[in-house]
Amino acid sequence: MRLESDSPSSNDVRPVLILCSCTSANAPADDADTWRTAQEMGRALSQKYPVEYLSGDDPDVFAELNKLKKESGVVVNMMERSRDVHWPAVLEKLGLAYSGCDAFTFMLSTNKPWMKIFAEQSGMRIARGITLGDSLPSDVPLTFPVIIKPSAEDASVGIRQENFCRSLPELKSRLESIRAGHPGPWLIEEYIAGTDATVPLFAENGEAQILPFLEIRFDKLPGGAIPILSYEAKWHEDNPIFGGHSEECPAKLPEESITKILSDISKLVRLLNLTGYARIDFRLDETRQPWFLELNANPRLSEKDCYFVKAAMAEGIGYFEIMERIVSMGRHRNIK
Repeated sequence: MRLESDSPSSNDVRPVLILCSCTSANAPADDADTWRTAQEMGRALSQKYPVEYLSGDDPDVFAELNKLKKESGVVVNMMERSRDVHWPAVLEKLGLAYSGCDAFTFMLSTNKPWMKIFAEQSGMRIARGITLGDSLPSDVPLTFPVIIKPSAEDASVGIRQENFCRSLPELKSRLESIRAGHPGPWLIEEYIAGTDATVPLFAENGEAQILPFLEIRFDKLPGGAIPILSYEAKWHEDNPIFGGHSEECPAKLPEESITKILSDISKLVRLLNLTGYARIDFRLDETRQPWFLELNANPRLSEKDCYFVKAAMAEGIGYFEIMERIVSMGRHRNIK
């Protein structure tokens, strides 16, 4: 069943339905944030569009989506959990216009090992890594230290400070403990010391509008903390490492680094024939050379504290303009 709607200031446009993976403020921090962000997006869009909300878990979801199709509406796709990667394909099959990346890109973005293959094809530097299912091989062809990541999660889910391992015995011990809380598979990568850079963008048919870069520095972490954007750093407000980083936008990077990042992104966007909005994350090593981390399809769009919106605003693009562009791109998507 659809949730309460926001009333538009005009009635000359077709409706927008925000399809959300979470519709509760009492959910875990990352899921609750998704619902808060959906409401922020809805309030902005209601300046022009009739807006309603719908949970992808609702038993009447397909009836409501078919109703929206008859109304020539557009879906703002916020189905973000790893188990929700099928939703763009479902919306395409139903013939509905929808926002964000297409089914292939969205699926690929949730599979870090496969995404790394495409990034490497685009000429990007990638850290050496292996993917593990049930067991750790006796020979790990990597140079320690390494970092353990879930191969199919976002929002730093499954990435903890303890996932940094300095030796093979430490890696084996950590894998044994984390398997109890997450089924895997796991991506184990050689750790690259440095800072993070993230590059938000809009794309249509393989051509990108790249927004200002952000650099994320770990200059506020307590002593001994590993400089990574772990789950604790993002979501656990009572943890000593929460908020232990600072951001600079636009980032002041060496010209060589900027040129390399722009070239790599352009090639990857064309390779994927990307349409939608995304954020591409890099690790800047101690020589300021960029290493590909991941492509974040349909990244977080919170009005006040997310990287995509900060970058857009640095470019002079306001929050309503961001939302209106995303809806417009979705409405004009070619659906067969």
